[in-house]
Amino acid sequence: MLRKISPGRVESDEEGYSLHFIGPENVKYEESDKFIILDWTFDPKTQKTRIYISDVDTWDSSEHKPLLFWEKEKIKRNIVSATKLLEGTFEVM
Repeated sequence: MLRKISPGRVESDEEGYSLHFIGPENVKYEESDKFIILDWTFDPKTQKTRIYISDVDTWDSSEHKPLLFWEKEKIKRNIVSATKLLEGTFEVM
């Protein structure tokens, strides 16, 4: 089950991941003992917050393991689900 922990943080009990806006330009996605830092921007024209995952190739863990295609797709789905609990309109790119 997804839970909104704060205005910028969502956690999943079932899937074991969290999404946390950690600054004015970064969001942290955590899963088990791995994480990635993603960039985000707000587009005033479309009024959407865009989260960019397309240019991320490795996990930000100590080993910098490659981020596989299926992992990236799962992360996109998880981010879309998590942002439904947050205020605003989001787009994962």
